[in-house]
Amino acid sequence: VFETAKFWCSRVEWNEKKHQYEICDVIGPDEYKEHVNNNFYTNFMAKWNIELALKYYQELKGSDVFNKIRKIIDLDEIYAKCTDIVDKIYIAAPNEDYLIPQDDTYLQLPTIDLTKYKNQINIGSISNDYNMEQLSKIQVSKQADVLVLFLNFYNLYSDKIKKANYEYYESKCLHDSSLSLSTYSIIAKEIGDINKSYELFKKCCQIDLGENMQSSDTGIHAASLAGIWQAIVYGFCGVRFDGTNLNVNPRLPNNWHGIDFNIYYQGCKINFNIKADEMKITRLSGENSLALMIATKKYQLDKVLYVKENFKIS
Repeated sequence: VFETAKFWCSRVEWNEKKHQYEICDVIGPDEYKEHVNNNFYTNFMAKWNIELALKYYQELKGSDVFNKIRKIIDLDEIYAKCTDIVDKIYIAAPNEDYLIPQDDTYLQLPTIDLTKYKNQINIGSISNDYNMEQLSKIQVSKQADVLVLFLNFYNLYSDKIKKANYEYYESKCLHDSSLSLSTYSIIAKEIGDINKSYELFKKCCQIDLGENMQSSDTGIHAASLAGIWQAIVYGFCGVRFDGTNLNVNPRLPNNWHGIDFNIYYQGCKINFNIKADEMKITRLSGENSLALMIATKKYQLDKVLYVKENFKIS
């Protein structure tokens, strides 16, 4: 964490006119946008990384671990640089339409009719008509970008902001990367578009399991498989951590009878068994009594917790 914070401190550039640090000439998560300035996701995560280093410096100071690391890298110098830079890093704010600019120019780029590419059978068909330089100059995305930030920090922005950005960027996104569909599926569920969430989830599964027998010619999409797990657990089962509490807010697809899975949380192994009208949560190991938020109600999990509710997609 300290080394990566040190890197970001060396990577930012001072804009004297705007009196802020910026990160220029990068490729963010969206690989159809090369050499952009101030990619929202990149800037945010760099700032978060630096903030984390400052937090760990204070928490570890004086400890054996701190003194051991101090022999390898100059923690005091890193702390001083991080302190000077962290509050001056530019983070784009939502505009009057609640949209967060993906980078400095994305929202000003011209639009084209993406219908045939959105309905493509094989991914990447847009490259038959446009080269990479041209793709960088129109409003089209290969994969999720701003929405990856919503995935990582799910309760940081309001549903209104998430919905506006989901609708805007999904209309521009071709999902030409296998990493994209699961992210959009999760955000769609969180803003209440459950049917679209399930549609995107099925497409994600079909990357390797569908009828297109050429989709895995160069190998199984391992990261996408992890995305499928996230779409189930984070998405339909609604298991998310907000920094304080474990939140659980399931909405199962209508043709699902139920789902059973385990996670580890605060030193405890927890089993979730979710059915159409009931959820059973069991602590399989660990001694802690755990606070859980289920929908908007707070519960305490000691050993077994039963919750009666309709968990089907409405």
